[in-house]
Order: sequence, then structure tokens, then C-alpha cells
Amino acid sequence: MSWIAIGIVALIAYFTLSIIVNHYQSMGWDLVRPIWRIRRGVRKLVQRSLPNAKVSSMGMSSIDPRYFCVLIDVDTDSEKRQLLDDKDFDGKIRKIALDAGYPELSIPLFSVSIESQQTVDRDWGGNWFYARK
Repeated sequence: MSWIAIGIVALIAYFTLSIIVNHYQSMGWDLVRPIWRIRRGVRKLVQRSLPNAKVSSMGMSSIDPRYFCVLIDVDTDSEKRQLLDDKDFDGKIRKIALDAGYPELSIPLFSVSIESQQTVDRDWGGNWFYARK
């Protein structure tokens, strides 16, 4: 009888775990790895010319993949201008996202934000939260 109880508990645990996993995948957890790949790829791209640049991301991609933003933080306004003046830069980021496995239909819709510490200090009193808001 104890083997039957163990089997029933194992089945309940299996089904409960599969429900939890399916729930979190439907909430966007399936995008965690592509987002990590995007961040790593953009970091490599940017740090070729700006080694002190930082790359992160934010958004609500769990609601919809288009609610995603790549954040690039640089030290100076001239570094920011350097990235903004590169006409191919946005296309390179979108290619990285495609290669990373991000949903193809959402790639043209997500945003890329480039900001410098100089601007944050000058315009936002050093507060990155307000600068990105």
C-alpha cells in the first residue's frame, strides 16, 4: 500500500510541476535565454569601441515581447553620439535579437535606449531611474 501512496504523490507532484512550468512559460519565461543572448551580443558589439559601456535590459516581455528595451549606458555625451551616429547600429542590434531567438515579429517593435552618465548628471541630478522613466 505504501508504494501506491508514493506513486500517487509522485503523480500529483509531476502534474503540479508541469502546471507551474507551463504557467511561467506562458508568462514569458521562454524569453529569458534569448534576452540574455541579446544582452551579451549587444555588450560585445558596443564594447568593441566603448569598453566601459554597460548593457542591460528592462521591460514587460512576459506580457508581450514587444515590451522590451535594451539599455546602453555610456560615460560621455560624445560616446552616446558615436552610437547614435552609426546608421547601422540599430540594424545590428535587431540582427543580434533575431540570432538570439527573440520572436521575429516583435524585433522591430522593441526599443533601444542609449544614455550617458553626463546627461544623467546634468539633466536628472544623477538619477538613472528618472532618466529612463
